[in-house]
Amino acid sequence: MQETRLYKKEDLLSDLNAVGSRLLRKITIYLIGGCAMSLKNLKDFTKDVDVIFTSMEDLTLFENALTALGYERILKTEGEYKQLGASSILRHPDRAGFDLFHVKVCNMLVLSENMIKRATKYSGLGKLSVFLISNEDISLFKGITERPKDIEDISLLISEPGRKFDWNAIKEECENQAEHLKIEGQLFNRFTELLEKYQIRAPILSWLKNRDTWHLLRDVYLLRMEKGLTHEQVIS
Repeated sequence: MQETRLYKKEDLLSDLNAVGSRLLRKITIYLIGGCAMSLKNLKDFTKDVDVIFTSMEDLTLFENALTALGYERILKTEGEYKQLGASSILRHPDRAGFDLFHVKVCNMLVLSENMIKRATKYSGLGKLSVFLISNEDISLFKGITERPKDIEDISLLISEPGRKFDWNAIKEECENQAEHLKIEGQLFNRFTELLEKYQIRAPILSWLKNRDTWHLLRDVYLLRMEKGLTHEQVIS
């Protein structure tokens, strides 16, 4: 896979402006990851631009605008990019890399209604409305990956000066996403690593561990019931 260079905030805005000027109609995008942190002034550089769309039609329009700028779609993904489960990955030799997602990231976490409500509008760039998802939700997305640098980013998101991190938003999202996803175990491991490396203690560590244990016990219970055991036999 072609390597991408580190990208400054000014370069990112230039590319988004170029896309916005080429769009056929207005669309809304939600930025996650390092690019959102760059626009929040929490990072100087970003490697990729991670964009979530609520509609495949919008994603396609955005992708077409990128190809008009000389981007090429990468057909095969590997390593960490395969894990991310992007709908479209585009690269350019002299620009940022774009990873485009439709609603879901890492084949797991969904851009929920509450995430959309917590997002803040950064700017309107031509026909492009750019929203940045909250620090809490960026931490969630980074908390379910295994990329080593993400734990450093989580520490920056939690410790942003002048802003109180809302741990309840993490809990609420775990509960809301539970119908299709159980992420408490992964988040517990990541926040434990956060404590070990940066001495930042997540006040929901015990809650995450207990909830993960509950999920495991519930899954075992349901599996044994499916095999024909009675409730009394399972709990005995």
